[in-house]
Amino acid sequence: MRTVISDPDDPRVADYLHLADPARRVGFFIVEGWEAVVRLLRTDWPIRSVLVSADKVDRLAAPSGVPLLVATQEVVEATVGFQLHRGVVAAVEIRPLPEVVEVASSCQTMVVLEGLNDHENLGAIIRTVAALGIDGVVLDPTCADPFYRRCVRVSMGAVLTVPMARSSRWPEDLDLLKEKGFTLVAMTPVSDARDIRELEQLSRVAVMMGSEASGLSAEAMAAADERVRIPQASGMDSLNVGHAAAIALHHFAHR
Repeated sequence: MRTVISDPDDPRVADYLHLADPARRVGFFIVEGWEAVVRLLRTDWPIRSVLVSADKVDRLAAPSGVPLLVATQEVVEATVGFQLHRGVVAAVEIRPLPEVVEVASSCQTMVVLEGLNDHENLGAIIRTVAALGIDGVVLDPTCADPFYRRCVRVSMGAVLTVPMARSSRWPEDLDLLKEKGFTLVAMTPVSDARDIRELEQLSRVAVMMGSEASGLSAEAMAAADERVRIPQASGMDSLNVGHAAAIALHHFAHR
């Protein structure tokens, strides 16, 4: 269903006004970029509409019920407030994340994130999870919103397909993971932690990672079955959390 939009003040594109404004959007989120929108169209997420430039609309294989708002590139950019290189953006109804038990029951390998408040790092980790075939993600109550526009973009839309849970009982949900048979592996740069290369094969593993500033909390560390480090060259004491996650998850995904 196509509708031609000729004015950025048209109320039908109100969802897309001033996307660079960090204010939280209520009831929906934004998916930006060609690859992410294409991935969205293959899912069952409830799509409010897709705003697409006229020169790209014929390349977009949208289901018949999805409203396509078609405009010139100039009108699209006047609406969103910046140069939208890919020329396509979508508004999607938000759905609450499930509880940890719902996601963990069908997983063998997971990543558990605590206090991760940087949207780009979070998006990068979720993209890695999708790329390596990790089964799911657990976010503690303080982690950033995975459906914030920048996080969705950095993840290349992987937030739409990766099973994710938001813990409402923290750190008690870590005990639940243990009850489900997961070995909790806490990533830390401390020198007395085990070298990740020494860790044997695990039937079910949950890799725990904290924020770059403070790492995992004392409570999370106490719940861990293993404290594990990634060996580094002399003089270096840590990695960006996104890079550390990629190394650790690759290790467990391929054992």
